[in-house]
Amino acid sequence: MALLVRQYLISVMSFLVFLERIVTAAEPNMDLVFINCAPEKYGDMDNYALAVELSTNDIILQTGLQGGNWYNKGTVYSAVCYGHGKCAMDITTQDCSDCLKGVRVFMIQECKKSIGVHCKVGSCEFRYEAYPFNDG
Repeated sequence: MALLVRQYLISVMSFLVFLERIVTAAEPNMDLVFINCAPEKYGDMDNYALAVELSTNDIILQTGLQGGNWYNKGTVYSAVCYGHGKCAMDITTQDCSDCLKGVRVFMIQECKKSIGVHCKVGSCEFRYEAYPFNDG
């Protein structure tokens, strides 16, 4: 009986530690560090516009799930968009997604239809280009 009580208490303590990690997780820092917009633009319905959409959606969905650092490539026919998302290690998977969503909205507003954009805020970084790159 004492062994069962001890195992139960260990389980409860482990659960409380888990809850504390969730509650004390940092909110994403959305303070702008920098934004760079390529001067070249793409059209509304050209294949590159669709490749950008494909790449940026995937970055938002996958970056947090892939450990906070995700490279991808969106291809629509011959148009290719290379993307990269990165999140700080002190935010949750959901906060990573939310941070990248917010950055994408800001990138669209500030860099309307640029073929390449690189934006960093305190908790995440988002980049897409028409050429392969490594933010190493």
